[in-house]
Amino acid sequence: MASKRFVSLSIPLYPILLLATYRINDYTFNWDRILSFEGDTGPYLQYAHARLVSMGRKNAHLLPLPPSSQIATHTLAQYPHARNVAFLLGTYPDAVKVALQMHEPSGVVTYTFRLAHAISAAWDNVIVMGEEDVEKARAKMFLYDCAREVLAAAMRLLSLRPGEDVNL
Repeated sequence: MASKRFVSLSIPLYPILLLATYRINDYTFNWDRILSFEGDTGPYLQYAHARLVSMGRKNAHLLPLPPSSQIATHTLAQYPHARNVAFLLGTYPDAVKVALQMHEPSGVVTYTFRLAHAISAAWDNVIVMGEEDVEKARAKMFLYDCAREVLAAAMRLLSLRPGEDVNL
């Protein structure tokens, strides 16, 4: 018998796969695909968000962050993965606007997966924990905190509950 937590997490995962396809395409139902943590699935997005939440907990000494005007964001320029995440964060309003204009939610789904993949790629290269330079550590934490907020907003827009715990 499925646990209450599993059911509450998995019910909204099916629509993400429906929304990921263009409205004119057919979709074949597949439980294995819906519940997979691999590839472009709802659990993958929930896990990505949960990791960002966990990063904040593990680097609590950097929080609360100072105002953005006082964060040395220029230090992130040396990290290509950080630049990619920052670029995607800046394109979120456009992704939503185009999806609304085209009546095509798949654009927001595609954006959300691109952001989650970019964040995942950055974890191995833009490391917060152990960064000796506090200014760089804060800049990296700021990037991930912004990514967490945008990823959560996109997920809520798609009727997904952002994960808070890595042990989903």
